[in-house]
Amino acid sequence: MKKIAMWAVAKKTNILLWARRGIFFRYLLALLVLSGISILTGGTGDMAGSIPPLISSVIMVGYWFGNLVVVLSFLHFVIQSTRNRTSFYPARKVATSFKYLAANIAVMAIAVLCGLFASLPAIGVYFSGVLENPDTQTLGIILMIPSVVLALFGILIPFLRFSFVCPAIAVGDSFNFHTVWAMTKGHSFRIVFFFLFLVFVVMAFSIGLSMVLGEMTRTYVGIISVFTVFWSVWVYAFESLLYEDLRLRYEAMKSGASSFHAGKDAVEQGGAHATHDIQHL
Repeated sequence: MKKIAMWAVAKKTNILLWARRGIFFRYLLALLVLSGISILTGGTGDMAGSIPPLISSVIMVGYWFGNLVVVLSFLHFVIQSTRNRTSFYPARKVATSFKYLAANIAVMAIAVLCGLFASLPAIGVYFSGVLENPDTQTLGIILMIPSVVLALFGILIPFLRFSFVCPAIAVGDSFNFHTVWAMTKGHSFRIVFFFLFLVFVVMAFSIGLSMVLGEMTRTYVGIISVFTVFWSVWVYAFESLLYEDLRLRYEAMKSGASSFHAGKDAVEQGGAHATHDIQHL
């Protein structure tokens, strides 16, 4: 099957968000408000230390819950838009919300465990002492580079592949971890490298802005917060469209395989009947 074109999905994302820009900006505004609450209760700016810890904790819990609801709703809305429907939340709101939260926690846990396992070579090189010895330092660096790359991909591949279970839950599709792993088979490196490109864009913008405005100025914090929220919403939309593209490919592949096996069985049965008829001639 032809590999997925990440830039084509990115283009579809821009087209969809522009076509539904009125609703898109409402979601963006909701997340900006939640981001502002997070900044105010996080001990930055003039509000630092002015909010009692208990109240701050309650507000932060409300922030995380509100963020979960908005993101879940946005994923649902984007995928339903690709299916020519307008819907803002799954039918079973409470059950889906908890299932979505549990899936996010499970994805993170799996990624951390896989990352720890993949980090064993890097940990071994670090504690072997070759990096501290001047005579073996070059060898240590040579061994550490592929070990760090292995650790990075050991985290990113399971995290990104399993994360597609979240949009599946948001839209009510009966996809589980096994299904999304099979669905993304053959597309892992394309997904990972595109994700790294998105991270590079954010880092480049942040570094460039800090060089112009200086780090942690009010203007810098304000601009980077707005940019981060806008970029996050775009990535959520991109993930939703990528999920839908992968889902359609996976279901087409399964349908093709089923048709092939059905045709093969029909041929075998037809051959068996023909043999039986010949024997009775």
